[in-house]
Amino acid sequence: MTIPVEPLHGSDLERLVTVLLNLTGCVRTMIESELDAGVSGLAVIDQVADAMHQLLAQVAEHHDDDELASAVEILAEASLLLAHGIGMDDMFEVA
Repeated sequence: MTIPVEPLHGSDLERLVTVLLNLTGCVRTMIESELDAGVSGLAVIDQVADAMHQLLAQVAEHHDDDELASAVEILAEASLLLAHGIGMDDMFEVA
């Protein structure tokens, strides 16, 4: 399955940015839905994490462990670089 990601004729980096924006928008919506339902504190994170786990289980069914590990590594590196860029280096522990 090939999922088109804008910009269709742009670079892979531009498409990575688009995917990250789409993901963060989805996660934000999930968090806001929990808050609107009266869930607060760490319970919001727990609820959203559980929902994401259930929804993303389909990804794990279609990709082997090496593919998932590569995706985790890329997203973790992107998280660290973005955190550094906004002065939040202390939020992540680097091994």
